[in-house]
Amino acid sequence: MKEKTIFSKRLLYKQDDRAYSDHYETEISAISSMYAFFWMIEGMQNPITTRARIGIIYDHKENNTLLLNPTIEFWKNEAWTFFDDILQNNKEWTPEKAEQEGLFMIESFLMGVSINDVRDRYSDEIIENTEEEDEEEAEKGENVLSFRPK
Repeated sequence: MKEKTIFSKRLLYKQDDRAYSDHYETEISAISSMYAFFWMIEGMQNPITTRARIGIIYDHKENNTLLLNPTIEFWKNEAWTFFDDILQNNKEWTPEKAEQEGLFMIESFLMGVSINDVRDRYSDEIIENTEEEDEEEAEKGENVLSFRPK
């Protein structure tokens, strides 16, 4: 039986905060988005799960301007390990667009494919997490955690 390639992600939770920054001399905002990934490439016997966090610092008073390059971290050996900065950002990007770029980067890295192939797969648009499927499963009375590719 031939194993198939699978990739799925799920937003676990988001945290946000605002605080005054002496450096920027204004109140700034931060978002930390926690994701679970489930993936398997051809030839693997069993899928792998991974946790990743995307951190974004921005100025909510100035059109949500990104103040620092957002970061990606992976949970590894009971600690967060820095993975990469999201350097491809355009100064016009919103925090949501920067987060989406981080998700593209993570999928590209884990699956070993070009980031442009990942962007093309999603039409380079921000992907909204739909909760409708979860509600439908809850109505069925199933108590099963499932990961499915889109």
